[in-house]
Amino acid sequence: MNNIKRAVVMAIFLGALLTVQFSIPGPAHSADFEVYIAIYKNGEYIKPYDRKIVIRQRPLPFHVVIKNTTSSSQQLFGVRNRSGEIFREGTALDQDFVALEVKPETGSRIIVKKKSDPSSRSTVSPYRYIGSGKSEIMKILMDPDEWEGLSKFNRSGIHNFKVRAIYDNGGSKLYSPYYDVTLK
Repeated sequence: MNNIKRAVVMAIFLGALLTVQFSIPGPAHSADFEVYIAIYKNGEYIKPYDRKIVIRQRPLPFHVVIKNTTSSSQQLFGVRNRSGEIFREGTALDQDFVALEVKPETGSRIIVKKKSDPSSRSTVSPYRYIGSGKSEIMKILMDPDEWEGLSKFNRSGIHNFKVRAIYDNGGSKLYSPYYDVTLK
């Protein structure tokens, strides 16, 4: 009789475990999102139709857009609360999860990413749900004091290059197309 009770309890436990495991979706795949670099113009974020961007401002501003292209909400990895507080709606996506790949006309590619600051990091890295057709936008100002890889970029006197955004979505990478950038 004791073995039957154990078997029943184990079956209930395994059934509950499987139900929980399959009811919590994991991170979305790259096919679930569109990543692009937008131009901010007249209060709007616009996707450059010809993938050409002219920048006259320093530090270099890039607006990385991550859009859910599916018909249901998707999880996007990378909302970090630096002070360890409870996350609230509207918390920005953390720039620690984005990098920019820069390809000068001559030379090799340069990966530019946020400098890590261990003192400000939380161990919590939850997902955020993004509704169908909704977008998250990160404004990135490529300041050499805050971004790694810019020293190589700045020393070379580059004025024309290709760039794409790379977002680390909890193990899978989301890539934007390449954009032709001209610095004025």
